[in-house]
Amino acid sequence: LCLARAGRGLLFAVLDDLARGVRVFFGPALVFDPGRVKKILAIRLDRVGDVVLTTPALRAIKETYPFCRLTVLARRYTRDLLDGLSFVDEVVCLEDFSREDFISYLRNRHFDVTLGFHPDVLVNRIAAWSKAPWRVGYAFAGSGIFLTRALADDRDRRLRHEVLSALEVVGIIGARTADTSLSIPVCPEAEAFAEAFFRERGLAGIRVAAVHPGSRQTYIRWPAERFAELSE
Repeated sequence: LCLARAGRGLLFAVLDDLARGVRVFFGPALVFDPGRVKKILAIRLDRVGDVVLTTPALRAIKETYPFCRLTVLARRYTRDLLDGLSFVDEVVCLEDFSREDFISYLRNRHFDVTLGFHPDVLVNRIAAWSKAPWRVGYAFAGSGIFLTRALADDRDRRLRHEVLSALEVVGIIGARTADTSLSIPVCPEAEAFAEAFFRERGLAGIRVAAVHPGSRQTYIRWPAERFAELSE
């Protein structure tokens, strides 16, 4: 298994080097012009926690470009984490489109910038489909060729909080914020559901702490004994 992962990593590295060479061959990308940024597409298609940890970066975009329209492309199961954020103008779910309709949507919106927050071939292909003049994301399995600025995915070697990784992505277009707090909007329907959930289980009025241990990436996985200590 370890050898398979190592071989896959080597293959992806070779593909990324080839993609980098192709970009160099076709010449430099269009020089970034902040004055032309009117519409930004932020792409976050992975997990719940990662979406929440991206909210400071989304805030940074809106603080830096207050007059731009910020659209976030997400999954249906994370939409509720984004609806209601004051610094997000529109949330779009990938599952709501057929492939053809989705490409038409991207082209008709005329995005100026796309920002991909996690290394993924589909994320980078979406950036290319949009035909945005500035496309920022992570090089991955050769798909960095679809980007105008491809970042190296070095999070397993240069360990840092996911909030900081997301802020590095938006920093490419000059977006900054002094407020790195996380934001989770809670609608009245969600509050009513939570109250009913606890009431039906005899937990009404009791303070409850939830712990969700584990992580997909081993290099950021907290030891089980630490979770146990925290819970106690």
